[in-house]
Amino acid sequence: MSEVGLRPDFARLVNQALRPGQELAEHTMAKLNRGQRASEDFEAMCVKNLLDVARRSSLSQEESAVSDFARDMLNNGIAQAVSRRQPGLGIASLVFQKTAQALIAQDESSQSRTENHP
Repeated sequence: MSEVGLRPDFARLVNQALRPGQELAEHTMAKLNRGQRASEDFEAMCVKNLLDVARRSSLSQEESAVSDFARDMLNNGIAQAVSRRQPGLGIASLVFQKTAQALIAQDESSQSRTENHP
C-alpha cells in the first residue's frame, strides 16, 4: 500500500484498519489524503477557538484593530502549527481514524462488487 502524503501517525491508523494483504484503490488514497487535511483543519479550528477565548479572557486592556488583527494572525499560526504536527492535540487523529475506517470499508465493498461482477 502506498501512503504517499500521509503523515506517519495517520499512515499507521490506515494500516491498522486494513486487513492483511488488502490494497487500497488510488481514488481511496486520494480521499484519505483529503481526509488528513480536513482533519488537521478541524483541529486547527478548535485550537484557534481555544486561543481566541483564552486571549479574550486575559487581563490585557489594550484593544485596537491592529492588535486584534495581529492576535488573530498569531492564533491562526499557532493553531496551524499545532494541528500539522504529530500527534497535535489528538483531535485530528480521532477524526481521521473514523474517516479512514469508513473510506476503507467503502473501498473494500467497492472492490468486492467489482470482483463479483466482472
